[in-house]
Amino acid sequence: MLFEILGPLRCVSGSAEIDLSGRREGRILAALLLSAEQVVSAHRLVEMLWGEEPPATARQQVQNCVTGLVRLLRDRGVRLPVRRLEAGYLLTLGGEHLDAAAFQDEVARARERAAAGRPGAAVPVFRSALGRWRGPVLLGMDLGPFGPATARLEELRLTAAEHLFDLELGLGRHREVVADLAAEVGANPSRERLVAQYMRALAGCGRAAEALTVFHRIARMLWTEHAIEPGAELRSVQLAILRTTAAAKPAAEPPATAAGDRYRQLLTAVARAEAARRQLELAIRAAHDVTRAATPPA
Repeated sequence: MLFEILGPLRCVSGSAEIDLSGRREGRILAALLLSAEQVVSAHRLVEMLWGEEPPATARQQVQNCVTGLVRLLRDRGVRLPVRRLEAGYLLTLGGEHLDAAAFQDEVARARERAAAGRPGAAVPVFRSALGRWRGPVLLGMDLGPFGPATARLEELRLTAAEHLFDLELGLGRHREVVADLAAEVGANPSRERLVAQYMRALAGCGRAAEALTVFHRIARMLWTEHAIEPGAELRSVQLAILRTTAAAKPAAEPPATAAGDRYRQLLTAVARAEAARRQLELAIRAAHDVTRAATPPA
């Protein structure tokens, strides 16, 4: 039996799939799977199912649902190893039966290989781990108090993806990862490490102008939506791309041509203008802060 929560809930036994969507038993199973090897209190299950206004029989209904879930799976030849304890319910499930556990095991192995100086061996293991994801954790389910557990798994996925991209870029595989990075940045535009990796991949593919456009778009978004400047990593990648591009000589022209000189001068001017713009913004913001501090409250 394989239970899958890295996407919509799936319960696969052999070639058959057990559909629990739209049932309380399915939501309870999802909560138990999210908390495998941990005791889940009946109170949290009640809160998930009914919120702040549960019926008087809520705890009994939860117990009935757990019993019904165990029987439903048993009728299909699947034993669900869940125990009822005084503090709640405990599901003990081997990693080979839960995709989230298998994902974390593979990520740990990939990190060990990378730490041992074997990036080429770590990459396929990272790829295998990330390939287990079919979408957001338990897509389509309202899990109430169990929401933070889904957010934790999503964060583990993003961190693993970032580690993979660092390894791939270090191996010079810019073209192999640029499309994946574009998708990740589209879904997580405020994740500056991903944006920096995307810019590096674009520049490595000879698309420096696109990389700089990405930087300016993200910088505007960060300031407009969060009132913050790009972080040090993003600014460092932008400056590196500007310097590399300015130092590069046009391939189609001899280095001493007037057109080549004008091209390099233009890129240098762009870099200087960007630095001046940032200094002006910082000065204006500092002046506003001083004015605000000097103005007595009404």
